[in-house]
Amino acid sequence: MKNRLFSMLSIFGLVLLTGLFACENNSSVEDEAEDVQEEMQDLSDEMKKDFQEQKAVLEDRAEDLEMRIDGKINELENKMETASADMKAEYQQQIDDLEDWKEKVNAEQKELKMQMADNWDEFKQETDETLNEVENWFERTF
Repeated sequence: MKNRLFSMLSIFGLVLLTGLFACENNSSVEDEAEDVQEEMQDLSDEMKKDFQEQKAVLEDRAEDLEMRIDGKINELENKMETASADMKAEYQQQIDDLEDWKEKVNAEQKELKMQMADNWDEFKQETDETLNEVENWFERTF
């Protein structure tokens, strides 16, 4: 992800530099710089939307799995009420296993939320830094 991001930002930087050197007057350079800045903001917005969509898909899967686990736990608990001692022990083991898996799903959900936020913040920071570098270069050069 980080390499893809760096590549995309590098491409936009090259486009900006090419456009800036190809322009014949300052107003064209300013227009080109504004266009590239808008394109980078569009890219940033698109990446954020992409993150949010991917996050939603993973969250939906995790919630669905958690509901299925809860349903199976309830089913096993109901079976335990009328089961023999041997079957109760087996059902309890299955419930314990399901609860362990449920804990893992919950941990993954928490990690997902943290990772998505961290990655977005990192991407936004890198984009901001690149935009600042371009703006500073533009101000120094023109």
